[in-house]
Amino acid sequence: MSAGEAEDAQRERFLREHLDAVTRNVGEMQAKGDAAGVAWRTPSDLAGMNPADFCRLPGQPVSGRPATVEELPATLADL
Repeated sequence: MSAGEAEDAQRERFLREHLDAVTRNVGEMQAKGDAAGVAWRTPSDLAGMNPADFCRLPGQPVSGRPATVEELPATLADL
């Protein structure tokens, strides 16, 4: 495996782990809503976020540029 392939594999593992963590968090928020007997709401509702505060086109970077792998953990933690 070349250095570039190893870096790509590491990046993919990193992204997959963080995506799994986000997915678990969304599931937990949905479960909390279900347990409380409330109608299903969007994850932004459950998180107390106003969707109008973060409206943008799908795939549009928040900062005007794509995030780096190093910035991903902090970005996910901010969610």
